[in-house]
Formats: sequence, C-alpha cells, structure tokens
Amino acid sequence: MYVKLDKEYTLPDNMMVHFLIVGSDQKLSALIFLLRRLEESETSIIFASTKYLVDLIVYTLEKMGIMSVCVYGKMDQIDRRDQL
Repeated sequence: MYVKLDKEYTLPDNMMVHFLIVGSDQKLSALIFLLRRLEESETSIIFASTKYLVDLIVYTLEKMGIMSVCVYGKMDQIDRRDQL
C-alpha cells in the first residue's frame, strides 16, 4: 500500500479517517473489534506513539489471527528534536 497526501489536511477520495474515543484500558480491544469488522479486501493504517506499542499491537494482532505488518524508525530523541 502506498499513501501520498498532496495537500495538507486533504485525503484521496477513496480514503476515510475515523476516530473512536475509548478509555486507555480499552484501546487494544476496540482496535481488534474494529479490524474484525473490516472486509477482507480492506486495509488500515494504525499509528502508535512508540516502538514498544507498535510491537505490542503487532504481537496481539498476530495472536488474534489478524495479519499485520509493522514499520517504525529508530531515530533517537535528540535527532527527532533536531528535525522539528
């Protein structure tokens, strides 16, 4: 899957953004519930704030039988700050 946004704050016509507000202790359960409701041909992008959370999500999805691929960078905090 390749996603390119040409303009800030706009999405391609075939892409949707959804937000769901849940408690911290229910986020992973809500994610699994939502992903199971998708059609087999549909894909999703899930963002997480840390490498640890990405690994946790991928591990959990695999255990639940949901195929996933993770992508994350290894930039340290000093380099991230310099990018701002």
